[in-house]
Parts: sequence; C-alpha cells; structure tokens
Amino acid sequence: MHFEHALLLHICIINGETKLPLSKEELFTYLYQKGQIKREHFDYACELYEKYKRFSSELKRKVAQNIKEFEANEYWIQTRDEPQEDKIKRFFINAKRYEEVMNEIFEETPHVPNNISLFLLEIKSWLQQKNK
Repeated sequence: MHFEHALLLHICIINGETKLPLSKEELFTYLYQKGQIKREHFDYACELYEKYKRFSSELKRKVAQNIKEFEANEYWIQTRDEPQEDKIKRFFINAKRYEEVMNEIFEETPHVPNNISLFLLEIKSWLQQKNK
C-alpha cells in the first residue's frame, strides 16, 4: 500500500464512521475536483475500506491508532521551528512509518527500503518549489 492509498483509506474510514452525507461517488467527485485523487487510487482505497469493515475491533483500533499517530506527528512537524528542508525530511520519515504500519495491518505489499511512492515524490517537488 502506498502512502496515497493509506491516506485515501483514511478518508474513506472517516467518511464511513462519521456517516457524512456523501456517497462514494460524491466523495470521489469532491476529491477529484480538488485535484487530490486519481480514480484507480480511489477505487483501491474503497476496496481496502471494504476489507477494513470486516476487521476485528482490535485491528480497527490499530488502524485508528496509526491514523492518530500520523496526524499528531504531522502537527508536530508543522509547528516545529526548524528549516523547511528538515520538515520535509521529517514528513517523509513520518509518511514511510505510516505506510509501513498500514502495510503490516492490511498485509499488502511488503515495505521495500528506499522505495518512495510517486505521490511522495510529487509532494517533495511541490514543497521544494514552494520554498524557492
């Protein structure tokens, strides 16, 4: 599971558990209009969400804990008083940890060291351009 799939799964879980008045297609349309999603990634995340719904409460708790840790680390990274380059490095470390834990929970593709998804490379490029 790549980072973008994990984040989309995160969105699907939040949408499913908070009972937002959005269907999957409405959610896809909203995210697509924001330029944040590709159809194949969204469909894959929906498949993962279907798998998530069949998890035991213990596995659901692990997923929720991973999401909370990721969000807490993101907030911590954003609020640190340090150069943007250091923040980017911390972001990648946090994202890879998130990806690894989600892979372990969902028993998806094993983690390959130094294999960064295209989504992360796009974020890195965007952040570097923003700092110029």
